[in-house]
Amino acid sequence: MAKDKTPENAEPVGKRSSDPFGIESAKWRINPWAELATTMGVAVVVEEPEFTDVIENVTVPAGRNVKLACSVKNLGSYKVAWMHFEQSAILTVHNHVITRNPRISVTHDKHDKHKTWFLHISNVQEEDKGRYMCQINTVTAKTQFGYLHVVGHGILQNNELPNASKMSSVFVVIVGDD
Repeated sequence: MAKDKTPENAEPVGKRSSDPFGIESAKWRINPWAELATTMGVAVVVEEPEFTDVIENVTVPAGRNVKLACSVKNLGSYKVAWMHFEQSAILTVHNHVITRNPRISVTHDKHDKHKTWFLHISNVQEEDKGRYMCQINTVTAKTQFGYLHVVGHGILQNNELPNASKMSSVFVVIVGDD
């Protein structure tokens, strides 16, 4: 049986599994620092990135701004991307806005121990509703979702009433806890 020809500076990615022939296999990622660290007598442990919190589901009135948060630890050289799932649209990758929608922006708190990536949507519109996916570009991509629900399509904004001369009557509905 042939000996495993795994490079010395490689590390396993994911869990090992056995194939039908009983030969153990794993995916490997080259760690360029492993060779240097091995020469210096230092053990290198590379932790995979992971999400530290869920993406909150948010309800926002149309016309307002919203900020969705995706917190990650051990990001290393991996990148975080935001996508609008229903539209199959890549919105941002790392610090770059990919979409041509000028209402979309991305920021992150690089001083935070668990880096938090914020997707900003200004002047939210009805078509913005849906699932937003935060993804880490690991070998097997890690993803999580949050839902943006948009309310108030056709509802008055900023408590402003329309010009009364153009309407025969105005009805005001107050929603309470009763």
